[in-house]
Amino acid sequence: MQPPVYGQPPHYGVNLPPCNPHPGGRHGGGGATAAPPPAVVGGGGAMAGPPPAVGGSGGSTAAAPFSGEEVWCVAKPSVPSEKLQEAMDYACGDGGADCEAINPAGSCYFPDSVVAHASYAFNSYWQKNKNNGGTCGFGGTAMLINSDPSFLQCHFTLE
Repeated sequence: MQPPVYGQPPHYGVNLPPCNPHPGGRHGGGGATAAPPPAVVGGGGAMAGPPPAVGGSGGSTAAAPFSGEEVWCVAKPSVPSEKLQEAMDYACGDGGADCEAINPAGSCYFPDSVVAHASYAFNSYWQKNKNNGGTCGFGGTAMLINSDPSFLQCHFTLE
């Protein structure tokens, strides 16, 4: 039997892997309830100011390996949606990410999936906080990429 052949991963954005949206999710903010596609940098990492249930372990995922390049923080598609939802609740709540675009009337609401919404929230948080010690870790649920995940009318900020 021949081993499976894997091609290039799809561009992150419109071709997101299937993911079930969290039925009661609060993608647009509110308080926190708890705490490889293209060029992935580092692994895991601690979330800056994590909610108690998520916590963090390992080192931070910082931009050093991509120094001088454009880098975005996105959700790992392989992480269970419940863990992504917890980390996204932190990012949009206590983390201070701008999550308006992932609300139902927002420009990044579609695709309506936890991985897509968490990616937007993680990037918003990280871009705002990376120069003050903020990390792209979120309890091991996020990763850095050097390929712009923006698509159609949804723009992932870069600061």
